Amino acid sequence: MNYMVLTVCLAVISLLFCNGYALDFNLDFSKFANMGFKDDLAGDGKGGWSDQGPENDFNGFDFRRKDYDAVSFSVLNPAENSGKAVLTFDNEHAKTGLKAVCIKLTEPRPQARFLYLLHASCWNVEAKGTAIASIEVNFSDGSSVSKELRTGIDIGDWWNAGRLENGKPAVLKSHGAVNVGVYLSKFEISSVSREVSSVEFKSNGKVVWIVIGATLSTEDHIFKADAPRRFAADTQWKAVDIKSLQVKADSALDLSSLVESGPAGKHGRVIVSKAGRLAFEDAPEKSIRFFGFNWWQMYSSAGKAFWAKRKHLSNEDMEAVKSQFSVFIRSARLQGYNMIRITLFDGFLMEGAAEDCIPNPQRQDLMDWFIAKCKEQGIYVYMSPALHGAGKKDLAKAWKERNLSKAKMLIGDPDVRNCWRRFSEHLLKHVNPYTGLAWKDEPAIAFIEYYNELDGGTSKGVLEKLDPETKTAYEAKWRLWLDSKVPGIRHVADAYALPLSQENPMSNEFALFIASLAKENLLWFKKNIEEIGYKGLTAQYNHSNLMNFAALRWENSETTAINCYFAHPTGDSLEKVTQGSSLPGSYWYANNALRFANSPFLVTEWNHGFWNPWQHEGGLLFPAYSSFQDYSALIVHADPVSMDYGDAALGAFDVSSSPVGRANELLSAFLFARVDVQTAKRSVQLVFPSAYLNKNRNARSFPATDAQGKIGLMTGFSIAFSDLPSAAQSKSTEPEIILQPEGGSEAITGEWFSSTVVKENNSDLSTFTDMLKFKGILSSNNISSPKDAIFQNETGELTMRAKEQLLKAVTPRTEAVTMKAGRSEVLDCLTVNSLSVNALVAAVALDGRTLFDSKRIILIISTETANSGMELSSDGINMLEQGTTPILMRCGNFDLSLKHRGAMAVYALALDGSRREKLASSFEDGLLKINIDSSVLKNGPTPFFELLQE
Repeated sequence: MNYMVLTVCLAVISLLFCNGYALDFNLDFSKFANMGFKDDLAGDGKGGWSDQGPENDFNGFDFRRKDYDAVSFSVLNPAENSGKAVLTFDNEHAKTGLKAVCIKLTEPRPQARFLYLLHASCWNVEAKGTAIASIEVNFSDGSSVSKELRTGIDIGDWWNAGRLENGKPAVLKSHGAVNVGVYLSKFEISSVSREVSSVEFKSNGKVVWIVIGATLSTEDHIFKADAPRRFAADTQWKAVDIKSLQVKADSALDLSSLVESGPAGKHGRVIVSKAGRLAFEDAPEKSIRFFGFNWWQMYSSAGKAFWAKRKHLSNEDMEAVKSQFSVFIRSARLQGYNMIRITLFDGFLMEGAAEDCIPNPQRQDLMDWFIAKCKEQGIYVYMSPALHGAGKKDLAKAWKERNLSKAKMLIGDPDVRNCWRRFSEHLLKHVNPYTGLAWKDEPAIAFIEYYNELDGGTSKGVLEKLDPETKTAYEAKWRLWLDSKVPGIRHVADAYALPLSQENPMSNEFALFIASLAKENLLWFKKNIEEIGYKGLTAQYNHSNLMNFAALRWENSETTAINCYFAHPTGDSLEKVTQGSSLPGSYWYANNALRFANSPFLVTEWNHGFWNPWQHEGGLLFPAYSSFQDYSALIVHADPVSMDYGDAALGAFDVSSSPVGRANELLSAFLFARVDVQTAKRSVQLVFPSAYLNKNRNARSFPATDAQGKIGLMTGFSIAFSDLPSAAQSKSTEPEIILQPEGGSEAITGEWFSSTVVKENNSDLSTFTDMLKFKGILSSNNISSPKDAIFQNETGELTMRAKEQLLKAVTPRTEAVTMKAGRSEVLDCLTVNSLSVNALVAAVALDGRTLFDSKRIILIISTETANSGMELSSDGINMLEQGTTPILMRCGNFDLSLKHRGAMAVYALALDGSRREKLASSFEDGLLKINIDSSVLKNGPTPFFELLQE
């Protein structure tokens, strides 16, 4: 072969088979890369990824990998490029200065029809379709094409990365509570192959955009369709018997002994004590706790079908429903609940109503009956007049416009406020014929929450969708606020537009403005409720975990109520759920950092959502630490008590038909309501001067850093505002350590949830932990080691080893551990010798004795649930098909032992507490040995087992 011909052939082959992949050409970032994968210190402008520190980098990224769904990428080795491997574009959270990069291609230039990107974004809370960057491809003929990168379509936040229309998670790893990952995206740049001269990447700064690799190609590579996960009954997953869900009296699951006998209200009103806790009027020195649930089931899928046919009931129907309500409320008592929070309250009462603000009389009568029966059973009521849009008879419209109604309420819209006033006045002045008392005078109604999650009406997503009239009204109030606060602001362009972006220089002022609206609204609520004559406790603004609302509650609310979730569904159709573990518990300790030591702290909604595979962790983590911090109420969302509306597949927060959800609640009853976990005796307080709110974006940040929040895993932790007057009349014990703020973690707020996304760690928690030991707040033998993600509380009852995904509680009457398969763990009496699947295992004494001496013990083994036919994406994040009944539970083999005084019989229990099967056990040398294979239980798997000394 001619030498010249050979040379040309080799050049062509080199171009076409660059890096060993036909027709792919990898762009070279080596001259422009500005970050590595590893970041040692947050916020220093050096290091790697998004500059959020070692807890939020992509250390360990496999830069050697070349093949990503048949697309080749050449990822830089940071060790060979001065520590730099990726392009991290400038954003307020990562001040890199990099705004654009142009890569010019030398001869011979590649031919291409497509551009492929390996990329990610951080701090991305932009609405779907929002452009966050662009790519301009220039061709040798002088023409060019530009492509926008759109959030939710081409790219998403790297936290909880899931499949998008044009973005496939190409690399995923578990990262604490979430999966994180980078996306593979494809952009067609030409209908035919053309020679490319340069490629320019531009960020608009809305998010932190990180580009790991880019490849030009003539080939239309088809991304592999990952096979979905489909659940069906087999040897690993078995159907759960849910025929009977109402707990049997005197069974091992009967917790009625935890509920004081009725009537509720016999001790007078529920009040705030001098110690800043809830108490009764006739015993103000004795703190009380409420263990409750949200009653949502009337609008569950089955409940809707039930009520849709019953807008107007016959007398016979009314009696049947009242009878059902009576059974339901007795069942609530049997499950240990002493509070019911009625959600969708306005919707229930107004369905079938003849006019606005006046409830359907039949529904009013049913609610009277419901309240009377709650009172009879010793169960208190927590009610909110508004969720749909208080008092509106057109429920479909009210539901559709619920966020608009919240926004209007906050700016004082006369129609919305007048309707709330008329509806609330009608309800509270109405006399219940079954108790003889007006609702305003009923001591069994412990709380009035003026408007559920009204603060959610201030979120960016809501304000972006305001109708022109409401937007104009908002801007008018914003203009007045600015003119009073910032002289000369009229000369600043666009100053009067609502600054919804966090990058806007007026962002902090806007957060303070929102707080001023919320304060005026709260004072309006208080004035009206006092005029109506209600004298019980109130609560408001349970949605936001931002600093501006924390300060607002401090000054204006006698209680703090907060809604808090782990693994709350996200996405436009709430179809995505994180698959990571909830440990180290940021969702709990982030919300705990809103607690004031001098007033009651109530969690009015909480849950650890299905279909997260670690849902069983929730029953230990949340109630145990909430008891440790002495919360006044835990109210689960939703419906742990069955109304027998019929079988329905599990939804995100269903409890009554979920074996894992029921197990979580059973354990919660003992850890929190029975106060098996001791409260903290020592305390640390984070104190904010009011001026702190006015700096930078502090008013719209979360109060505590991640490190500060974790203090609550070890000792008492609260916040305070030093120079703002407190609404609380109580005085708490002086904290032993007072901290000054360092800057807050950003919070992301959505319509249905509020979850803190911790993306920084700028405190030396290890040094602080050493100080806690030096001061004797933690004992010298306390094993807490933040650098190893190990936290033990001051009493020694709670120990978390987050890197192992292990949390355990060891108390005299309850021992529990949540842990990964293939491990063993010794508690005190209880030992888990082995378990074949991830699970929570707990042993609880039922008879007032210690676990060692108890003659009746509940053993809980909780794993994972699924619906039959449920389909998830291959990574488990996206719900593709919800599935149907029967509900399935993951089975496993559990080898356990329990130190005890003597032999005990072991029974598998149904979800209603009835005994189904006696199991084998042995007793030798003071150890009760139990081996359970849940896949061979005669009546299917169950989380509940009874140990009985016979």
